[in-house]
Amino acid sequence: MKLIRICLLAILIPMLPGCAITTDLKVAKGLKDATHVNIIRNSAVSKKGFLEVMKAWLEENNYKYTILPEGSSAKQGWVLTYRGVWSWDLAIYLSSAAIKAYENGALAGEA
Repeated sequence: MKLIRICLLAILIPMLPGCAITTDLKVAKGLKDATHVNIIRNSAVSKKGFLEVMKAWLEENNYKYTILPEGSSAKQGWVLTYRGVWSWDLAIYLSSAAIKAYENGALAGEA
């Protein structure tokens, strides 16, 4: 019985720190006054839901938006870029994500 407990602890303890989430945020202050936002498509993000959630948030907050092709310039108006990485650990999960906001080519905010 003691051996079973030790084996269970040896399996469960390394799983505990795997649930940490960190967030870094720099608010794009002028974005709230924007009427139109461009999103540069990122084909490296394999899950379609990431872009769909960004579009839904923009619609909910009354922003008009245009999806630009990958490789487009971020130098005109407000432009959002995004990155999302999914990993596998007993299930597929979003392990890393980043959204950057540019105003006329200058980084204005990021999350």
